Amino acid sequence: MRNLITLLIIFSAACAFAASQGEDLFYGKCGSCHGTSLSLGKKKTESQWKDTVKRMEKHGLDISGSDTDKIAKFLAEHK
Repeated sequence: MRNLITLLIIFSAACAFAASQGEDLFYGKCGSCHGTSLSLGKKKTESQWKDTVKRMEKHGLDISGSDTDKIAKFLAEHK
Protein backbone atom coordinates (compact mmCIF):
# COMPACT_ATOMS: atom_id res chain seq x y z
CA MET A 1 0.00 0.00 0.00
CA ARG A 2 2.82 2.38 0.87
CA ASN A 3 4.40 1.75 -2.54
CA LEU A 4 1.12 2.57 -4.25
CA ILE A 5 0.81 5.86 -2.38
CA THR A 6 4.40 6.74 -3.24
CA LEU A 7 3.76 5.92 -6.88
CA LEU A 8 0.62 8.09 -6.94
CA ILE A 9 2.51 11.02 -5.42
CA ILE A 10 5.30 10.70 -7.99
CA PHE A 11 2.77 10.42 -10.83
CA SER A 12 0.88 13.50 -9.61
CA ALA A 13 4.08 15.51 -9.39
CA ALA A 14 5.10 14.43 -12.89
CA CYS A 15 1.71 15.47 -14.28
CA ALA A 16 1.92 18.86 -12.59
CA PHE A 17 5.44 19.37 -13.96
CA ALA A 18 4.34 18.44 -17.49
CA ALA A 19 1.39 20.83 -17.26
CA SER A 20 3.62 23.68 -16.14
CA GLN A 21 6.03 22.91 -19.00
CA GLY A 22 3.13 23.11 -21.44
CA GLU A 23 2.00 26.40 -19.95
CA ASP A 24 5.51 27.87 -20.12
CA LEU A 25 5.91 26.71 -23.71
CA PHE A 26 2.50 28.10 -24.65
CA TYR A 27 3.27 31.56 -23.35
CA GLY A 28 6.80 31.50 -24.77
CA LYS A 29 6.07 30.07 -28.21
CA CYS A 30 2.52 31.22 -28.90
CA GLY A 31 2.59 34.47 -26.99
CA SER A 32 5.64 35.68 -28.89
CA CYS A 33 3.56 36.15 -32.07
CA HIS A 34 0.04 36.89 -30.86
CA GLY A 35 -2.10 37.32 -27.78
CA THR A 36 -2.86 34.25 -25.73
CA SER A 37 -6.34 35.10 -24.43
CA LEU A 38 -8.10 33.95 -27.61
CA SER A 39 -6.49 30.50 -27.45
CA LEU A 40 -7.14 30.18 -23.73
CA GLY A 41 -10.83 30.86 -24.34
CA LYS A 42 -11.27 28.12 -26.93
CA LYS A 43 -12.29 24.57 -26.12
CA LYS A 44 -10.63 21.97 -28.31
CA THR A 45 -9.47 18.41 -27.85
CA GLU A 46 -5.79 17.65 -27.49
CA SER A 47 -5.75 16.35 -31.06
CA GLN A 48 -7.36 19.55 -32.34
CA TRP A 49 -4.79 21.66 -30.49
CA LYS A 50 -1.97 19.59 -31.99
CA ASP A 51 -3.34 20.35 -35.45
CA THR A 52 -3.54 24.05 -34.59
CA VAL A 53 0.04 24.19 -33.30
CA LYS A 54 1.29 22.26 -36.35
CA ARG A 55 -0.53 24.75 -38.57
CA MET A 56 1.43 27.56 -36.89
CA GLU A 57 4.65 25.95 -38.14
CA LYS A 58 3.59 27.08 -41.62
CA HIS A 59 3.66 30.63 -40.25
CA GLY A 60 7.22 30.26 -38.95
CA LEU A 61 6.82 28.63 -35.54
CA ASP A 62 9.94 26.65 -34.64
CA ILE A 63 8.79 23.83 -32.35
CA SER A 64 9.56 20.18 -31.68
CA GLY A 65 6.99 17.39 -31.69
CA SER A 66 7.30 16.88 -27.94
CA ASP A 67 6.77 20.61 -27.30
CA THR A 68 3.72 20.54 -29.57
CA ASP A 69 2.35 17.68 -27.46
CA LYS A 70 2.95 19.59 -24.20
CA ILE A 71 1.26 22.74 -25.46
CA ALA A 72 -1.69 20.79 -26.84
CA LYS A 73 -2.12 18.94 -23.55
CA PHE A 74 -1.98 22.19 -21.57
CA LEU A 75 -4.56 23.89 -23.78
CA ALA A 76 -6.91 20.89 -23.85
CA GLU A 77 -6.86 20.68 -20.04
CA HIS A 78 -7.02 24.45 -19.43
CA LYS A 79 -10.23 25.42 -17.67
